[in-house]
Amino acid sequence: MKPKYIQLPPLQADLPLESIEMIWTYARMKREEQGLVRDMLETCVEGRAKELEHTEFARTLEDTDIEVSQEIMEYNELMKRLIGALIAQACETAGIVYQNYCVKGKTLEEIATEYNLDKGILHLLAQYYDRKWKTL
Repeated sequence: MKPKYIQLPPLQADLPLESIEMIWTYARMKREEQGLVRDMLETCVEGRAKELEHTEFARTLEDTDIEVSQEIMEYNELMKRLIGALIAQACETAGIVYQNYCVKGKTLEEIATEYNLDKGILHLLAQYYDRKWKTL
């Protein structure tokens, strides 16, 4: 018998909606489907992106003879949206650092406070811009 309730771990209050949708979709999947998705994600995290088409998840999505569950298709679509949102967020943060750190000369602490951003990410971007300017 399938349980009526699930328990999600505590989530950050500012977690993007796409991430919450992905977690919820994953939680609703059957165990074997969760395994397919985990295998695909582990391949991505381990930096073996070129091997993605060989994962069972990718083969399942591309094989027209196999009926893919709605949850997997929904998860795939949410993954695309999340990646797009992360890229947009990274570009926006890089623009904020460039404008405020490189052009206006603000400190990273000022930028972190003003825009409510993580100092570690700001530090990485500032290092990138500092090195970039030295090579020009």
